[in-house]
Amino acid sequence: MDAVRIVIEAPRKVGFVTEQLPPVGKDQVLVRAIASGISAGTEMSIYRGTSPFFAKDYDEASGLFLRTNTPAVTYPFGVSYEHVSEVAEVGANVRNVKPGDNVFSFHYHSTAAVLDMDQVYRIPDELEDPVLGVTSALLAVTFQGILDASINLGETVAVFGLGIVGQLAVQLSRMSGAQRVIGVDLLPDRLRLASKGAAAGVINPRDVEDVAVEIRNLNGGRAPDVVLECSGSYKALHEATRAAGYNGRVITLSYYQGSGSDLFLGEEFHHNRVQIVCSRFLVPNPSLGRWDMNRRMETVMGLLPRLDLHGFITRRIPYRQAAEGYRLVDEHPDRELLVVFEY
Repeated sequence: MDAVRIVIEAPRKVGFVTEQLPPVGKDQVLVRAIASGISAGTEMSIYRGTSPFFAKDYDEASGLFLRTNTPAVTYPFGVSYEHVSEVAEVGANVRNVKPGDNVFSFHYHSTAAVLDMDQVYRIPDELEDPVLGVTSALLAVTFQGILDASINLGETVAVFGLGIVGQLAVQLSRMSGAQRVIGVDLLPDRLRLASKGAAAGVINPRDVEDVAVEIRNLNGGRAPDVVLECSGSYKALHEATRAAGYNGRVITLSYYQGSGSDLFLGEEFHHNRVQIVCSRFLVPNPSLGRWDMNRRMETVMGLLPRLDLHGFITRRIPYRQAAEGYRLVDEHPDRELLVVFEY
């Protein structure tokens, strides 16, 4: 059986490759794609040619990015990790899914795939539209951020950046016991969506003189207990450190790229002893030893039907029109919250 996969052939150039799938092994499943989502962070950095992996590679032994003559990312490159499909065939040892089940996987944009059984996660039947399962990857990222934030009952959380991760962070913060969640974004539509999704207050930086002061105004004069930075903007990260207050903690859930010229570490960060913690799903917090990949993903899949995901998908496009989907995300990030390919 053949599968068609979407690849990025060069910066801002999209193509397709056809590959023959192997037979289904005893511990494997054959899936046929329903939908896949475009990642606005990691994936778009490949599309734009801005990923640090073009010039450097991460050395596991030293924990450093090192310059290399053989970049980790070369074109053509197939990338994605937001794949929803239907199980078509299972191997003899597979028990976690059966033919007909809708599943999520961290797989490429592809019409079909043969995957190991531990690479697929069953989407709950209670989720009214299985296509919404494409949000599972970013839900996993957000859930890791919530674990890293250690939100306590009654605390106030400020969320900077209300894309998909930020919207999910608003809802999960409330579910984790936050008494008040305040969302910050430049786009009115995203502010409205966050208000609908449990934010007690929202702030557009264009409408106020000082975001950190306004957060305190909405929080009885106090700094927030936790700040979640979900935008990937250095300017937003700087404002997040300003908002955090003395001994405050900022959890970053974003993929920052380029120069941090808008981040000033000699100001509030230094004087208020602000803690900035990087949260990354693939590199779990070692202090959370019981939360291995399987447990985190089981939790994520169970959360899907409990969240309000309406309005997250802003456009659905036939996969053969992939170039248009990437163009829309690249040129109109203010309009497109999540663009999905349908198969």
